[in-house]
Amino acid sequence: MAKRKVKRKRKLLYFMASWCGPCKHLKEYYFDDLAAAFPGQVDFIDAQREPALARLYKVARIPLIVFLEDGKEVKRYDGSQKFGFEEFEGFLKEDKANDNSNKDTGKIDC
Repeated sequence: MAKRKVKRKRKLLYFMASWCGPCKHLKEYYFDDLAAAFPGQVDFIDAQREPALARLYKVARIPLIVFLEDGKEVKRYDGSQKFGFEEFEGFLKEDKANDNSNKDTGKIDC
């Protein structure tokens, strides 16, 4: 069987609120530039204005950054956790191809 390469779709969801100072600061300081560098891969979501989406992602603290790969959550950071900015860019840049034959063996190629 021929191997087919599939590019993973990666996205960051940045949950915030209009009244949250740290949320605004991080957005302006870093995430606006990241969104410009990776068009369509960074979504800004006001948790107060979109409560259904906030409930879906179980937003308890803001800011909250959710990593999505092929539409599934793979990691998250909330306002209480320390993180390195390089991790966000690295996640979006990552464009390793997936080998579909790994699905049958249970192996995941990261």
